[in-house]
Amino acid sequence: YSEDQESAEDKESREDSRFKEGQILRFVRVRFPGNARSFSFLVGKRRIEYGQKVVAMSDRGMAVGYVNSFPYELPFNKGMLPVRSISKVADDEDIVKDREAYHKQKDAENICNDLIEDYKLDMHLTHVEFTSFGKKAVFYFIAPARVDFRDLVKALVGKLKTRIELRQI
Repeated sequence: YSEDQESAEDKESREDSRFKEGQILRFVRVRFPGNARSFSFLVGKRRIEYGQKVVAMSDRGMAVGYVNSFPYELPFNKGMLPVRSISKVADDEDIVKDREAYHKQKDAENICNDLIEDYKLDMHLTHVEFTSFGKKAVFYFIAPARVDFRDLVKALVGKLKTRIELRQI
């Protein structure tokens, strides 16, 4: 345990100092593409409107999502931690990057489906996700039995030049 590593308790007490118990906080719900649920994000004093596109930390990294609720207020309690906040309102550049990432995922999906066919693997690709700002591609698939996809991974790395992960769901 070194000095620059924080314990969970230290982190939590630091988080606590930002908000007082019972303090009224303003939130909106944000939904990210590919996720059925929306999540609460702190708005603060910013003017965020229903339907607006925003950049925030999703469970898959920084992403463009859209606000799907009107702002609402709740009194703060420790059960809300960690409180997530919106990074910024999405500008044209963020939206273009998001659209490029979507096309990149679709291209990767097509490449993978072609390779699955070439290797005659008994699996069905459901979707592809780029994480860590495009440094890693995660391919989700379903299959009736265990599949030896080592050759598929090698071929995907060769074509996409990025880290590859396959997950059976």
